[in-house]
Formats: sequence, C-alpha cells, structure tokens
Amino acid sequence: MNLVRNRYRSCRFCTAIALTWLMWIISMSQLMAMTDADQIFPPIAPNDEEVVLPANPSFESECMSVIAADATKFSWQFKNSILTRSKTWGLVWRVDFTTPRVSASANFVNRVTCWRSGEVSRNNIGVSIAFGQRVKPL
Repeated sequence: MNLVRNRYRSCRFCTAIALTWLMWIISMSQLMAMTDADQIFPPIAPNDEEVVLPANPSFESECMSVIAADATKFSWQFKNSILTRSKTWGLVWRVDFTTPRVSASANFVNRVTCWRSGEVSRNNIGVSIAFGQRVKPL
C-alpha cells in the first residue's frame, strides 16, 4: 500500500513539474511571438534594408488623401519627405510636419509614415502618425 501511495505522489509531483514546464514553454512562445509581431507598422526612420527611391507623386497623393482631413483640421505644414522600398513593408513614404499649436523643437519630430505592400489598392495603404519623436529630421 505504501508503495502505491509513493508512486501516486511521485506521479503527482511529475505531473506538476510537467505542467509547470509546459506553461513556461507556452508563455515564452507567446513572448517570442509578441517580439516578432510588435512591429505593426514600419519604423519611424528608414533602416539599412530600405532602398531610397525617387519621388512618386501618385503614391504620395494617395497617402495625402488619407491624412488630408487631419492635416487641414490641425493646419499641419509638411516639410521634407523620403520614399523607400522595404522587403517587409513595400513602398514606404515618410514626411515630417509641424503644427502651429506646438512650438517646434530641434530635438523632436512629427512624422507621417505611409506604406503599401502588394497590389495597388486604396484598401492596402497603411498610415501611422507620430508626434514628438526623437529622430533625425528627414
């Protein structure tokens, strides 16, 4: 009888260890997935894997049409821009802007990032708007 109890206790102990180990693996895989997927839009500044392209007025116009209402409402004044191609994000257009209600600072940049990967369609254009970022102006 003691032998059966000891085996039962050992089994419970092994089960507890196995469950703890399994939970650790699941939580680490979720953490790794978050790390891989935390980029839901292109980085605010171009990186080394991106290729600089000449201006593309039609794509820039598409991007401007997406942000036009906010740009008008808040009187954004657009500055320099850059167009790149990324293996991950496709066509990426970045443009710096200022707003009259916020004093300009040499240390902070406001930037619109617009991208399109895949086929040409208004539905596959993404836009992010970043305020007061510590990046080098374009």
